[in-house]
Amino acid sequence: MGATTRTRVRREHAESLDVSGVRPRLGHLRLGVGVMPISGWRRREDLEGGKQIRVWLREDGDEELYVENLTYRDEGYAVYVYDVESDEWETIAETDSRADAVEKATDWAES
Repeated sequence: MGATTRTRVRREHAESLDVSGVRPRLGHLRLGVGVMPISGWRRREDLEGGKQIRVWLREDGDEELYVENLTYRDEGYAVYVYDVESDEWETIAETDSRADAVEKATDWAES
């Protein structure tokens, strides 16, 4: 098969794909779980990975907000806030849904 034939086949295949159910990536929205910026907080993506799904730092540096994946120990997802000054953790929410955990975290941060 020549280069022209391969290009035509790829173009025909791409034109036949049904993407009607796919949401586009826009700015800070991600597929699966929408992530909107939280006023007064900044994302800390370099800390995300492993069990940390989302990490936000309060702009004044006093608190850190975590959404963690605890499914490796059959516990679902959890939202924690860490008070930097007092060195204390508080559980905000626990849920079986990743999307629900992110929503609870953003709701807490905006309250």
